[in-house]
Amino acid sequence: MRSSDRSLAHPSLARGARLVAALVVSAATALAACAGSPRGPGAAADAGSAGPCVTCHRGAIAEQRARRVVHAPYRGACTTCHAPHGPGGGEASLVEPQPGLCLGCHDREAFRGRVHAPAAGKCTACHAPHASDRDRLLAYAPAALCARCHADAAKAHGGYRPAPGRCVECHRPHASASEKLLRAVPHPAVADCSACHAQAASSAPFARPTPEPALCLGCHPDADAPLRRNVVHAPAAEGRCSGCHDPHVSDERAFLRAPPRALCTRCHAAIEARLGAPAAHAPAASGACTACHDPHGAAEPRLLVAPARELCLRCHREPAEWARRAFVHAPARTGQCGACHDPHGGERHLVARDLAPACLACHAGALGARPHPPPAAAGCTSCHAPHASDARALLARPREALCRGCHEAMFERRAGHLHAPFARGACLDCHAAHGDAPALVARSGAARCTGCHAGVASASARAGSRHAPFEAGACTFCHDPHGSAEGKDLRFPAGLLCLGCHSELRARLAAPGAVAHLPARAGECLECHRNHASAGARLLAAAPPALCGRCHDVQAAAFLAVPGHAPDAACTRCHDPHVAGRRLLRERRAER
Repeated sequence: MRSSDRSLAHPSLARGARLVAALVVSAATALAACAGSPRGPGAAADAGSAGPCVTCHRGAIAEQRARRVVHAPYRGACTTCHAPHGPGGGEASLVEPQPGLCLGCHDREAFRGRVHAPAAGKCTACHAPHASDRDRLLAYAPAALCARCHADAAKAHGGYRPAPGRCVECHRPHASASEKLLRAVPHPAVADCSACHAQAASSAPFARPTPEPALCLGCHPDADAPLRRNVVHAPAAEGRCSGCHDPHVSDERAFLRAPPRALCTRCHAAIEARLGAPAAHAPAASGACTACHDPHGAAEPRLLVAPARELCLRCHREPAEWARRAFVHAPARTGQCGACHDPHGGERHLVARDLAPACLACHAGALGARPHPPPAAAGCTSCHAPHASDARALLARPREALCRGCHEAMFERRAGHLHAPFARGACLDCHAAHGDAPALVARSGAARCTGCHAGVASASARAGSRHAPFEAGACTFCHDPHGSAEGKDLRFPAGLLCLGCHSELRARLAAPGAVAHLPARAGECLECHRNHASAGARLLAAAPPALCGRCHDVQAAAFLAVPGHAPDAACTRCHDPHVAGRRLLRERRAER
């Protein structure tokens, strides 16, 4: 047996070899489990990075994760803070010493200036690194936490013992630009608490011998004048100065208890809701409430620092230009900007409501049952200038150009004659701008046309026959009201237009072998008929044979030689005036 074999054969040496082998296997398993796990600040919080830790720290992790507030990396990214192969447990396993480790995630700017001693060293002096049942991962209740280092708070406050747990109301917990970590704007009176409070040795040291507002006015006498104005802010009128101002220290100017927007909207919740509208007034959105309102008292309604018109003009220069226009919207002229605009927030341009409803609040009934599409959809300002204009009715552009802005295609389609009002842009001669009838026509029936075409109406009153569309007031049945390449603004050539209704005649003209009267074949219906009304029957331009004599020489010898022909004969007794067989003879004459 070799010496090496003999040595391993010894029982104690064999047990040692087995232990070493087990440790190697265990280490290999651990390394395999840790392989690929994220390391260092910012590592992703995933289950993979917590898995290896849970193997050994299952109980501690479960206990900590059950607390009310859990540090985000502790939910699964342990290697954000800990090195899995560090030299030992506790702080020795951190990937970086405190506070640098914590500042890898937390804003470094909060630790500028005079830094609280624990914050400059170990954050875990105040915060639990994994989980806590207290806000902000505090390791102890606030009252007990500060007292661990600052046991005698009364000594530091001139003999006054502050209420436990309220230290951060005056002091910043991490850093401050001020001494003693005070917040940015300390009330000068904090240097001597007895300036406002009873003596420190009294039974009620924090009592205020002088109540508000007299207490405040003792140092701020200039604040008394606003309290005597017409309109006084409710907290000021009730003497609750400390409702808005912190009497000790604040991070806001004028010792405000919160940033201006947040402070004001604590009471004015409806305004906060309006600031969430599509458009918010810049001063209100930025919290510059005092740009428009006096926080204590004012002579104007709503605590305005100046009359409404003057106030708006401080930023908005346009109204001065509006005043030079020929026509100015009444609210703009009288400075009642709030009649249309919400001073805090609203729709586009701070309009208090959707544009059309906003206008209709004053102009009730302007839109009918069939409104003009622009005011119904895009809003009244599609056509009207909301403040001022040189055109009547506050039109945004001259009337002749305004309609054309949307209806240019109507001009392009009509290369021929244009109806006179349409040609000069006088659309309102026929149409109502807002509308309540089809096509926005201003009047119904024939009245919409006969207002200008009075001669046609006068002639029809004495007529023996009237064209059915004309009698029904349906002028646009035959005429294009805007214009046409055809004469008289007809929608189609006269022949096609007439045959569109007279379908029986159209069928006869198309029949094989039909012999058509020349005017009928050429579509020249108006050679024989009137288009609107006639003194005779069937809208005839004259009674036969005078009508026929316009084309046919009824006095000619050749004409009179035909049996039945006579100067005063009724031509249509034998002849069809539109279409028939040979010589347009009616069927029964042709049979003879």
